[in-house]
Amino acid sequence: MPVPARKRRRVIVSKPFIARGAALLALACQLPGAHAAAGYQALVQRTAYGIPHITASNERNLGYGVGYAYAQDNFCLLAEEIATARGQRSRYFGMSGSYDSPDSEPIPNTLSDFYYAFLNSDQAVGASYNRQPGEVKNLIDGYAAGVNRYLRETGVGSLPTACRNQLWARPLEGLDLIRMMRRYAVTSSGAQFIAALQAAAPPAPGAARQLRLPSAGEPLRGLYGRQRNSRHMGSNAIALGREATQSGAGMLYANPHFPWTGAYRFYEQHLTIPGKVDVMGVSLGGLPLVNIGFNRAVAWTHTVNTSQHFTLFALHLVPGDPLRYVVDGEVKPLKPATVSIVGRDANGAYRTLKHTFYLSELGPIVALPGQLDWDGATAYALADANQANDRLLDAWWRMSQAGSLPALRAVVESTLGLPWVHTLAVDRAGSVYFGDVTVVPNVDKAKQDACVPAAARPLLGQGVMVLDGGSAACRWSNAAGTPQPGIFAARDLPAITRRDFVQNSNDSAWLTNPAQPLTGYPDIVSAAGKELSARTRYGLQEIQARLGGRGWGRFSVAGVQAMGLANRSYYASLLLDDLNGLCRTSGAGQAPADACRVLAGWDGKAELDSVGWPLFQAWREQMNGSGVDYWTQAFDSARPLDTPRGLRIGDPAVAAAARTALFNAVKALKLAGIDYAKPWGDIQVAVRGARQIPIHGGGGEDTYNVIESSPLGNGELNPGFGSSFVMTVSFETGMPRAQAFLTYSQSSNPDSPHYGDQTERFSRKQWISLPYTQGEIRRDPAYSFRWLRE
Repeated sequence: MPVPARKRRRVIVSKPFIARGAALLALACQLPGAHAAAGYQALVQRTAYGIPHITASNERNLGYGVGYAYAQDNFCLLAEEIATARGQRSRYFGMSGSYDSPDSEPIPNTLSDFYYAFLNSDQAVGASYNRQPGEVKNLIDGYAAGVNRYLRETGVGSLPTACRNQLWARPLEGLDLIRMMRRYAVTSSGAQFIAALQAAAPPAPGAARQLRLPSAGEPLRGLYGRQRNSRHMGSNAIALGREATQSGAGMLYANPHFPWTGAYRFYEQHLTIPGKVDVMGVSLGGLPLVNIGFNRAVAWTHTVNTSQHFTLFALHLVPGDPLRYVVDGEVKPLKPATVSIVGRDANGAYRTLKHTFYLSELGPIVALPGQLDWDGATAYALADANQANDRLLDAWWRMSQAGSLPALRAVVESTLGLPWVHTLAVDRAGSVYFGDVTVVPNVDKAKQDACVPAAARPLLGQGVMVLDGGSAACRWSNAAGTPQPGIFAARDLPAITRRDFVQNSNDSAWLTNPAQPLTGYPDIVSAAGKELSARTRYGLQEIQARLGGRGWGRFSVAGVQAMGLANRSYYASLLLDDLNGLCRTSGAGQAPADACRVLAGWDGKAELDSVGWPLFQAWREQMNGSGVDYWTQAFDSARPLDTPRGLRIGDPAVAAAARTALFNAVKALKLAGIDYAKPWGDIQVAVRGARQIPIHGGGGEDTYNVIESSPLGNGELNPGFGSSFVMTVSFETGMPRAQAFLTYSQSSNPDSPHYGDQTERFSRKQWISLPYTQGEIRRDPAYSFRWLRE
């Protein structure tokens, strides 16, 4: 029966015993839709490590429970990230401040604010909200209401220390989640050009008319995260089918490499609308659904792909008029668009700041001073395919409800809403799916050859395609059946379904499974024949060794877990023997003796008790920066898993460079205060209050378990990026059985009991079983529940 009006705001706080929990669950499962019109109500159950299991009758109520639970654990984090998406950092955190991008590169507050105020204008955000399906709108509105319930209930003065009594600790509105969605969408496109957009200003009258482009091999400067290195968001993923597992059922290994701080921190949760959705996994901050996870039929994960999600267009300017350009003889104007923000200076005074963007019909003008200049001849317009992608939330919400692998594939390929990630998935029956199906500008090989100026072709290797903006024939092509113009249709993007395995570690779709290479796609989608990363080579070699009859056999859950956290330095397997040989044959003073001794005793891993990992990593960084081609066997596209390999110490130039690199590595580590003769677990630590938790894994794209750290200033390194949510899911019993770590733990609040509890389990490699069925949830020793009504 309906809740009486006088009791509608009453909070019933549970006692954690099973009988009443079961009764409340039964009540939640029978909630009629009519109740939603009177307010909100959801059941929030929690199990060990603070994982919430939220049950509600519809999307509106589910979003309410999700928003409330997330705010309990991460309200300050969410409030700050919403301020970023609103373009209000300068107002609340000062004009001189900055913050880390997903690639840990500082972005000044003012530059960020101008960009997000431009991207998330009221008109654009409102239109995007209106285009959402009703179910997604209900999730969004409920989520905002749940966050605001937490804020009212707690009070600004009683919030966690990070945002207590802060002006930016404000109530949310549903449109804020659209702002966050749009922010996530452009991570690998427009957000890389935050500085370049604001460096674009019309040249002075009489400016030289010349086309200036970087020379071959010259890296582009001033783009956030454009260089593909270990700090670029990435992941490992393996989907094992019935021909690859001991049980014959499907199995998934998920290992996204994302930042440990900020909006891109994942949050574990379990969302249920009885009879409609029962999904568990993780979500990014401010999203009322699951991005990576499983339900009773399927499990899926994502890896960042290599596709390009934008292009630049070189506009041909009218001589003497840098605000007009020519397309096939027709003159078109660049239109100014002025954006205003409010900033606070060092004295606390507020003032209004303005910036003018210049818009072509293809997109706003960008400039990289000294490389891609807006001069008297040319201006460069940024065309961002994901800026028009409103379908992210709809895609993930529908994936959560997929009852089979074909159904999940159909969602991915019909919505075309995933912005910049491959999808790897598995079902109960042991079929696996890989889809490199994202929003990609429709530029086929013929158009690339005809429309990329010769001087701009070297930039293709850096993931930047410049097209001739003076010809309408060089615009993105339209394909039938796409949800937005100018992008490839799903049928023209790489995708396969198999019964053995698919894998990816951020390389292209090419060798997802070497038995079925994915080739023939335009470079902007997926390039074949390129050198593979160490993680891809390691993953494929391990999988093939088990399935190739070398005595290992098919995978068990324990087997794939051991593979994922083996912490082997892959480059050590290629280079260490030769490096140790060079040490042994070097004369006195030719190589640092202590460093050689440490490397001789190193186990080739980044385990807690390994001694030598930071020295080897520093040496390889020095070698890579030396410009010396040091491989014994160069990369051969016909042998991509075996090459490159070996240190060519027989070449005097290589030997000299290797010795110099070792001296320089020792010097760099000493300068940073890093004692490379100590066990790795004494060096790499996650600081959680008074606790220092040793963390295994290493960076530099060398270990499968990527952990990138930065100096704490005391001889220790603090993890800030890498393995985030590590999960295995198996259907061997018919129901999903999942084990996982959220490496940095659920809460960003230092006072929370869930600030470091999973981090400690990750340190010890003690996998956590995720309770999924109601019986498992209620039997959890830490079980509690709360019934929310409003």
